[in-house]
Amino acid sequence: HPEAWAAIGSRIRLLGREIHRSPARHYLGRVFATAASLALGLPVYDTQCGLKLFRNIPPVRAALEAPFASRWIFDVELIARLAAAPGEPPATRRIREVPLEHWVATDGSRLRARDFLAAPMKLLAIHRRIRRRG
Repeated sequence: HPEAWAAIGSRIRLLGREIHRSPARHYLGRVFATAASLALGLPVYDTQCGLKLFRNIPPVRAALEAPFASRWIFDVELIARLAAAPGEPPATRRIREVPLEHWVATDGSRLRARDFLAAPMKLLAIHRRIRRRG
């Protein structure tokens, strides 16, 4: 879409698509994505999908300048920064979520239990930081 600043993949299992993830990973991801969506105040389905494309434009570069609160959920913070940036287009049109046709989970990404347990506090910190800017 021409006005979008970013496109993010979304691993939604729909008829005619091949999205392969373990049930545990899917449901843990849904719990986290719902919490992230509430923290951001945006209807984001899949913040943790590894497929993300960004335009090389000043608002995106500005969103990448400051350090992120967390290595694991930097995606959420980046989406929040882009959504909270001033100007046009509105936040809901800056980021396009695109359902993927094909996705196969790999064994390479491991989430430590302590990272998952710390995620709610990190989400709260991101939410507070973005609210202060807005």
